Amino acid sequence: MKKFKYLSVVSLLFLCLSTSSEALEKTVEILPTNSLITSVYNHAYQENYTPDSLTTILNSAVNSYVLLEPDDITAEDIISIKKNNNIVSAYISIGTAEKWRADFASLTPYITQSQWAEWQDEYFFKTSLLSISKIMKSRIDKISKLGFDWIEFDNMDFAFDATNRLRYNIQITQDDAIKYYNNLCNYAHKKGLKVMAKNTFRNIEQFDGITLESYDYLSNWWDNENLKAFIKQSKLAVIVHYNDTNPPQTYLNYTNIYGENLLIIIESNALKSYVHFN
Repeated sequence: MKKFKYLSVVSLLFLCLSTSSEALEKTVEILPTNSLITSVYNHAYQENYTPDSLTTILNSAVNSYVLLEPDDITAEDIISIKKNNNIVSAYISIGTAEKWRADFASLTPYITQSQWAEWQDEYFFKTSLLSISKIMKSRIDKISKLGFDWIEFDNMDFAFDATNRLRYNIQITQDDAIKYYNNLCNYAHKKGLKVMAKNTFRNIEQFDGITLESYDYLSNWWDNENLKAFIKQSKLAVIVHYNDTNPPQTYLNYTNIYGENLLIIIESNALKSYVHFN
């Protein structure tokens, strides 16, 4: 198993079943070996299949960027995860209110009337970023006290899509949204957290990393040069790719473009779980 230590046992089996011997040889050759953080685990959000469980992370994550759902994690869990040289990041949506959160009621005066069509019980922010920011900073305080290293800002682009702005009557301007998430980034930095941007490169110079989501039907949709520049600055760069039929080939496709310092986690529709590349 040592020869293929960069893949889990299950994903290696899938690799062997789904690729030729020539493709397998190329995959092993280009996998990163020198980076301090070399893989990704995602416990925070589900696209098609169940995310990584806490048990999986505790048993398998080593030298990894581990994204966690902070409401389901204790300080003791974080200490245990960090023992394997992992860095631990907390998921937070800064562009929507989620009905299952404890602070949902305090956010309801500022949300759209209709829920986001793509996600049940989730609502875009509509007005009053100053008030919303105070609530988000309270979340950041809790995340910092739990012992997280990073925080990942989801739905940063909530005010950028013209169709959504019209459909949901979002009154917050794009400029105000940019000021809002940079203000939260500054605050998180003061609390000792590094900050991961999500799905946008707009005015994120001070952010410490970027996570980009891609799909079987839409991969590499962002500006390649922006991501290459981020990686060149030695900032953390992560791709979370969903519902893929051939994870090893998709991994190759991305690393051939961006090099070995890109971190990738891929949702396999054959395994119905994430494949981790170390």
